[in-house]
Amino acid sequence: MSEAVRRNAREVRGGSGILVAIRECCASRQDALIISVATGTAYKARFFESSDEAVTLDLVDSDGVHACQRMTPAFGVYEMAGGAHAFMAPVRDVEAEAMRLHLLPPTGGLSAKGRAVFRIPLLDGHGLDVRVVAGPQRFIPASAVDISVAGIQVEFEAGEKPELEAGSVCELELSYRGRTIGLHGLVRREAKDGYGFSFPGCMTDGELSPRPELAEIVAGVQRHWMENRS
Repeated sequence: MSEAVRRNAREVRGGSGILVAIRECCASRQDALIISVATGTAYKARFFESSDEAVTLDLVDSDGVHACQRMTPAFGVYEMAGGAHAFMAPVRDVEAEAMRLHLLPPTGGLSAKGRAVFRIPLLDGHGLDVRVVAGPQRFIPASAVDISVAGIQVEFEAGEKPELEAGSVCELELSYRGRTIGLHGLVRREAKDGYGFSFPGCMTDGELSPRPELAEIVAGVQRHWMENRS
């Protein structure tokens, strides 16, 4: 496991960023809107409490109890500091009688400015292969560090890192469980051993709208992370 993966995992467990905001929402019993990724159903909830093990919300109506599916991703939307924010987290459990929803700690959030920050760390055995198309017939293998429906961070072997300028666009190939998809990758940042790419096509009219094939890959990687994180 690379140091970048370890660092991302520590950030997720340590509660930096989005988890701090969620603690504040719990303290003020902030209202939220929960959207089930599996069913597309939206339902009202209210933050209750947050810990290293789970984020707990009270469901406002019984429809939310039936909309939740255990161990599937869900989006939470809430308001803070005059803006709309969102996070993605897997459903850990639902208490039907108490009308209480328990989510695993989220990996990050999405602000109204469109900066996607929820990232799923890639653990050993994740099964995702990445290649950067750096020119005609030139495909450079890369190791994925983390991924979301809005972008990916990759690293290269020593001497294999291509020269890419910030703001430039290149082709990326993602292969997962026998399926390969091509994506445009916009270079957002450069690291010593790799780059952070955003996926320009993930937004439609300011709304998050990833390709279904990409969403399936991210969901699969997230399941692997949930099953193997320590």
